[in-house]
Amino acid sequence: MDIVTDGDIAALVSAMSVDRPLGKPENLRAHANVLDGTSRVAPVLPLRFGAVLTDADAVKEELLAAHADEFAAALEQLEGKAQYVVKGRYVEQAILRRSSTRTSRRRSCVTRSGTSRRTPAARRGWRSGNW
Repeated sequence: MDIVTDGDIAALVSAMSVDRPLGKPENLRAHANVLDGTSRVAPVLPLRFGAVLTDADAVKEELLAAHADEFAAALEQLEGKAQYVVKGRYVEQAILRRSSTRTSRRRSCVTRSGTSRRTPAARRGWRSGNW
């Protein structure tokens, strides 16, 4: 891993061989690890995995110098903030049961007098084919 700087902005770069495919799972994990580790000590603007420039001079001129103002403003906004990735799983049958129960409740409701009447959502439902 090398650091290419232009003023106060730096890029973490690594050389790669152009005769092999890019994007193996271990490459993606390494990229994520670099971003995670660096973000612990400084704000990070991650480039999409697989961004390739010809050499360190291209990184400095075509990337850092060409976008210095944009990068500086974005880095300032990110100072002191963190990004989280949240993953969730669900049990399909439980979601379907809950959705079905909510649909049934929307179809009708009980008024204060105790009589049942269709709600506006239920009246719209039969026309739109929702139930």
